[in-house]
Amino acid sequence: MSHDSHSDRNHFTKEVHQAKNDLFEIGERILTGLLRSKNLLEIGRARSHRCKEEFVFGLEALVEHALRNARVFGDLSCRCIVPLRAKDFARYCQDLFVWVASAATEGTDATDSIPANRVQVAAGTPGVAWAEPVVQGFGRVTRPDGVRELVKVIGVQPPRYAGLPRTLSAGTSPQALRASGRIFMNANDRPTFGAAELGDRVEVDGRAGIVAGFFEGMDPHSPYYYLYANIDDARGMTDFLQDRVTYVAVGLEQGASTEDVKRRLLARNPDTTVLSRRDLHNAEIRYFLVRSPVGIVFGMGTVVAAFIGGAIVAVTLYSTVIDRTRDYGMLKAVGARGRDLLQLLMFQAWAFALVGFLVGAGAFFVVRHGYPNLPMRVSPEMLGAIALAAFLSCTLASLAAVRRVLTLDPAIVFKA
Repeated sequence: MSHDSHSDRNHFTKEVHQAKNDLFEIGERILTGLLRSKNLLEIGRARSHRCKEEFVFGLEALVEHALRNARVFGDLSCRCIVPLRAKDFARYCQDLFVWVASAATEGTDATDSIPANRVQVAAGTPGVAWAEPVVQGFGRVTRPDGVRELVKVIGVQPPRYAGLPRTLSAGTSPQALRASGRIFMNANDRPTFGAAELGDRVEVDGRAGIVAGFFEGMDPHSPYYYLYANIDDARGMTDFLQDRVTYVAVGLEQGASTEDVKRRLLARNPDTTVLSRRDLHNAEIRYFLVRSPVGIVFGMGTVVAAFIGGAIVAVTLYSTVIDRTRDYGMLKAVGARGRDLLQLLMFQAWAFALVGFLVGAGAFFVVRHGYPNLPMRVSPEMLGAIALAAFLSCTLASLAAVRRVLTLDPAIVFKA
């Protein structure tokens, strides 16, 4: 270790130690204000009001101190924000209600084909307004630099184009796929294909496709690109069999119950699985988290980060108690109750949780604002869950310090 690194480490250790001392002194001010406010009520309102002001000043000082030292504790909460955007096929497509797929379907990347006559069977089911085939297959697309990469080609049938992305770029309409050999490309993939423009030629396994439009908002966590094409062109690009389809996209009649239609479709197609949009959405997320290494690694990283964050809070609070053992003993000797000391320690732990959450969440939104192309998304429910996790972890982390204080003998003050 270099001399500079050693000096930086000593400096950081001193700052942490000073931060702990400041926290204790501020907390002691708060506790003193509480005790004096209680004991001086009998003396007069004026002095009680003065103690109340002292208590409020202590609270303000604690908040200011916590913000000033947030860099010591805040970076761990940033790891709990999930930069995961599960843009699965079912949720991204147009407003469909039910999908008929192979019984072996675990997700859009783990499925099989079904006979094409399932389209007519589904269309004749009570409660169904329309049924359209959708096929998907894989091929190799050639980039401008000559590199061939994996691509998923999804074929939709005119004139409804059921299954087509619902967020087409400005100037792109579904009718642009009507001509032979036309494809829609993910707008985010344009730089990869030499800033592709309308009319550019893209080759998939030796078959040429002409870029007729772009779709937006799709950031898949998958090692391949997405292309949409007319169903006949998609079959040709991927050698998909003419008598098979991957999905049957089903639209419901007005007022029809989704669950009732699902049961009827399953009764008429017993060798398939029938999924609502929500079912397929959940299946896609489940497949991504369980079957892909990304989900496993992310889950392990989240658990480890939470454990490390809780350990740091626990060590910080416990070392504070050890350093100030005689001071806590003095507080107990002058009449501080266990509940008062418990409130002091809990307030410190919750201050860590609040500051860490605010700094971490703030860092997430700053990064997302600075890099809008990154697939980073967080829902209000997820933010609430992260805040609750931070609160609970810091509360649990304070238990060792609480136990140490509550079992402390006040007589330690009089020992040498």
